[in-house]
Amino acid sequence: MGKKSHNRSSIGNEIKEVKQSINSGLDRIERRVAALEASDAQNAMDIRNLQIQMRVMRGEKQTDLAREYALSEGRISQIAKS
Repeated sequence: MGKKSHNRSSIGNEIKEVKQSINSGLDRIERRVAALEASDAQNAMDIRNLQIQMRVMRGEKQTDLAREYALSEGRISQIAKS
């Protein structure tokens, strides 16, 4: 009877270790996804800013761009000068 109890305990410990390993892997994946999402957001903002700069250089009114991009005129001006 003691041997069966030991085997159950051993299996229980192995299951616990596997769960911990899976959770650790999921945590790493979650952190990587968050980093990629942040990177994508930064890239999208950089592209938006370049589009604004080009359009200002072509002579479009900053007031119109501010309305279109839902930004303040001051922010459009900052982007255009950067």
